[in-house]
Amino acid sequence: MKAKRVVQFIETLRSDGKERQLVELLKGLVHVEGIECELIVMSEETHYTDLYKLNIPVHRLVRKSRKDPAIFWRLYRLLRRIQPDSLHSWSPMWWAWCQVYTFDMIAD
Repeated sequence: MKAKRVVQFIETLRSDGKERQLVELLKGLVHVEGIECELIVMSEETHYTDLYKLNIPVHRLVRKSRKDPAIFWRLYRLLRRIQPDSLHSWSPMWWAWCQVYTFDMIAD
């Protein structure tokens, strides 16, 4: 059976609650048979360095400026390349853009 690719999507990995929850979730998911985890982060900032011990792909999509419209296209292309079976966003704003990707995949 092919492993399910689960992609987590978060803006930053600074020292906050949802970031900590994400890292703890990934620590558990990496040990579940049949699941491959990947992470998309929208910044270079990383407080939880133990994330790197999990040996999962971490994709950085950093904006070139505060208002960088190309970031949406870069996210879309990355998701098309990764082909996730499950996409989990930890941000309400980015959740909407992930839905655009999901609808596009259904249409294919």
